[in-house]
Amino acid sequence: MEPYGNVLGLSGALPTRRFKIGASIVADQVVCKDETAAQIAEILDPATVNDYSEGIGVAMEAGTYTTTQGTGTSSADVLVRCTYSPFQLIRGRCSAGVTASTAFTEALDGNLLTNTAASAGGTVISDTDVGTSDFIGGYAYALSGQNKGQRRVITSHSDNVSETVTVPFDYALAVNDTLLRTFGFGNQGLELTTNYVQFNMVPGAAVNLPDTGHAIVWDVEIDIYGLDGGTATAPVVHTVWAFSDHVFNSLA
Repeated sequence: MEPYGNVLGLSGALPTRRFKIGASIVADQVVCKDETAAQIAEILDPATVNDYSEGIGVAMEAGTYTTTQGTGTSSADVLVRCTYSPFQLIRGRCSAGVTASTAFTEALDGNLLTNTAASAGGTVISDTDVGTSDFIGGYAYALSGQNKGQRRVITSHSDNVSETVTVPFDYALAVNDTLLRTFGFGNQGLELTTNYVQFNMVPGAAVNLPDTGHAIVWDVEIDIYGLDGGTATAPVVHTVWAFSDHVFNSLA
């Protein structure tokens, strides 16, 4: 995760400050307010990969939690610099699993699709790999064929058969055209990877998109041209998002 901007459109760097940690923190992870009964610190890891309510922001550096008494640089009072604005935008890479940077593959209920039936109207993506995972409200992004680089909002889903868009792609979808399913603008609830530094973009069988979590999608950036190391067969995806439940603007 990395600071990206502000939903208010204000320019300049996001504000940061140092927070006392109650668990070891890695750089670039999502951090939340300590809501434990003991409240031994100011920030902690998210409660789970699906629960990052009372969010603070992104850790700009790592910190090791300890209860061993010490002084100076060995003091147990460890602080980590983090962003904290309730209106911050954050850019996070998307993974094809619970482990960060898992590559996208063609698999049942996965993200990569290969079209198996021509759609002259450019609206129906046919592939049994759509499975029972519902990506309605997410994007279908063309990785190859005449529509390469275009994306459309997925508006309907047929289990183990197809995904459909209402606004057609510019050209017919041909057999063997490849596409990628991703989050879409306004989706709320994204699952983090187990180290809290990326998003797991594979919700799993019979799980609708989006899953649980406390993010609101602002935009999705898909690289297939090498800008972030992505290719048409191994795209790199980042989601730009804001907290839906922030400690300074909380629903909890």
